Amino acid sequence: MRPPTNCGVLMTLKARIEEDFKTAFKSQDKFATGVLRMIKAEMKNREIEKGVGYVLTDAETVSVVTTGIKKRRDSIEMFTKGGRQELADNESKEVEFLSRYLPAMMGEDELRGKIQAIVAGMGSPTAKQMGQVMKAVMTEVAGKADNAMVSRLVKEALVG
Repeated sequence: MRPPTNCGVLMTLKARIEEDFKTAFKSQDKFATGVLRMIKAEMKNREIEKGVGYVLTDAETVSVVTTGIKKRRDSIEMFTKGGRQELADNESKEVEFLSRYLPAMMGEDELRGKIQAIVAGMGSPTAKQMGQVMKAVMTEVAGKADNAMVSRLVKEALVG
């Protein structure tokens, strides 16, 4: 699904969330309004942390949405263990809803190729330099790949 366009210019993710919030509010969609209101608050808090007049980039907005999804997944686990399936189901719906705002995730083969290119560009880093390699890779694939998969593939590239 492509983000909506505004006069031929792609909207930022933040602007898309704002527009979707307005639409949900006007249509009295309580679920969407509530979820988007929470994400907007988290985005605003992140901007306040950065300083007066700061506007989040798309990458930072993706990070806020990703953090929101992670919190909800943690809640799902806790609610399930506590026997509160109705709350876990609601959190699952929120995760599914918020996932629409994330970029398409990279496949393992595509990610492996990108990691190999970055490793090759860095010379021949050793396993001791994994932190440097991870930083370079995460800069390239932020929000587009699962961190655990990135870590596993970087280890493979450095060891094997």
